[in-house]
Parts: sequence; structure tokens; C-alpha cells
Amino acid sequence: MPFQHRGIAHVTLIFAMSLLMNCTWAAWERQTPADAGIDAAQLAALDKEIAGGQFPVDALLIARNGKLVTEKYLNGTAANQRLPIYSCTKSITGALVGIAIADHKISGTDATLGSLLPNLKLPADKSAIKLENLLSLTAGFKWALGSDDRDMYQQQDWLNYVVNKPLVTEPGTRFVYNSGVSHLLAAVVQQASKQDLLTYANTKLFGPLGISDVNWSSDPKGIRAGGFGLELRLPDLLKIGQLYLDQGRWQDKQLIPESWVATSTTKHIYSDHDDMNYGYQWYIDPKGRYFAAFGLGSEGHRMLAVVPDKKLVVLLLGHFSGPSQARDILEDYLIPAAQ
Repeated sequence: MPFQHRGIAHVTLIFAMSLLMNCTWAAWERQTPADAGIDAAQLAALDKEIAGGQFPVDALLIARNGKLVTEKYLNGTAANQRLPIYSCTKSITGALVGIAIADHKISGTDATLGSLLPNLKLPADKSAIKLENLLSLTAGFKWALGSDDRDMYQQQDWLNYVVNKPLVTEPGTRFVYNSGVSHLLAAVVQQASKQDLLTYANTKLFGPLGISDVNWSSDPKGIRAGGFGLELRLPDLLKIGQLYLDQGRWQDKQLIPESWVATSTTKHIYSDHDDMNYGYQWYIDPKGRYFAAFGLGSEGHRMLAVVPDKKLVVLLLGHFSGPSQARDILEDYLIPAAQ
């Protein structure tokens, strides 16, 4: 009967709309590389290197001028697959700090660790560490990359593990890569916002970006892992880069203060660990061409890079020999390709 037919059609329409809403990558407007001013010869040269095994790439997404121009999924990766982004989580945690400051939940980057997390009952020297020291990974704690991360992961109280490490440098003077410090940032935002960090992120960041398929692991105390715990779909992670390229603005709404984007992607310290500069939870190319987030875990490397002068956002996944190989692809092929 007609009523039944209309009902079926209505259900079908709702189901189709639901699928479209869940396919967050469909939100990207697309453009051919040629129309975006991307040199086809450069991309072809890169494709040849990938096919030949020179670059073990698992996925490559490129956006230019806010439009998706390249989307390659290899070795089992897919657009609708949620993947761990590892230490790229740090850049999102840093964004949430900036949002919390704009919300007047945190007074500013001069706020001290003792005032932000009073329940830790820190000694005076550690209590005086400033929020800006946490953001720039210059808190001064002794930290052995790898072993301390594993040891922290085994603890019931990650925060106490981090702050009980000795101070070996004056805060603000030396970069030390430390996922535990980024975890302190997650705790700061949870404490200041009085809500779960993922709930805050969904309201202030992921929701407005149309990102719904998210997982964020927590420590045993229920604090989201600020240094490495996020899983996202790759087209959604690309949106974070686009948001930063557009100075924190998404579809006419200012999600992150423009001033926070600027200070986060400005050099605050030099990282001899990576031979790059470091801002607030973002790496910065020493030549000033781009800023980037890097991640490494059991499923390989991740690099989210933003090239402001070229209006370019790049997301690259692969089992590389190190972050420098991902940077080689960006610097030798993709930046030159953007005419």
C-alpha cells in the first residue's frame, strides 16, 4: 500500500542520512590535484617510490585550500577505520588547554602546577612549574623515553609517577620529550573543566568538527591519556590540521582562539631530540615551513603536518625508519608539489 511504501522510503532515507553522518570523511569537499595546483609529476614520482618500497606508506591524505585532493589507503587502512594516533594526541590535548583558557577555566600559561593540581601536594620547586613549561615539554623532570613510558603505564597512579620523578633541569630551560607531562595537561583540563576530558573535547572540539567516532583511553584513575591515548578516523585527524591552518576557525566558528594557534605553533624551545623547534605540543620546522605532530606505536608512524604558506595539510602513515623519513616525503615531494 502507498502508506507502507512511504514508510519504507522514509526509513531508507533516515538510514542513508545516518550513514552519511557517520561517514565523517564525506564532509570533505574534494578537488583534483591539478585543480588544486598540485604538480602531478611530483605525485607520480612519489607514487613510484612508494610502489618500489622506498617509502613504506600505509596512508596519505592531502588537503589544499580546505579541500581533499589526495586520499590513498594501503596495506589494510581505510577511511572508515579508527586508528590510534599515538603522540599526535599531544597536539589535541594542547588545543583543549587553549580552549579551557578561553573558557576562563584556567587563568593562563603562567598558572602553576601546584595551583592547577592541588591534590598532588607537591614540594615548592615542583609546585612552581608553570603551565607553559608543561606545554613546551620543559618541565624539568627526569624522563627516559621508552622505559619511563612503560613504567608509567604499569602504575595505578600515573600523575604521581610523573611528579615523583626528580627535577634535573630548571623548568623552562631544556626540552625533554615526556608523555607523562602531556598527561599532566590532560589532568589539568579535566580538573579545570570539572568533567571528563573526552566529554569536554566532544562539546568544544570534536562535535563542532563533525567527529563522532572517537576512542580515548584512560589511566587507572580515569584521566584520559593526554600524551598518546586517542583513536580517530584519518579524515577526522586531517580536520585537526585544517583547523590549525585556518587559525582555529571551522565553518565560521572559532573553536580555538587564533592567538592560541599562533603561540602553539611558535618556537618556545629547541628540541635536540628531533633537531626541530617545539611550540606548545607541536613540532616546528627549523626553516619555518611547517609545523607537525608525530606519533609512533606498534602500528607504525603518524605525521600530521600543516604548511601555512602552501595552504596545505598532510597526514601520512607508514612503517618508516623514523620521523625523518616522513619529513623527507613532505619536504622533498609534497611541499615542492604545491605550486
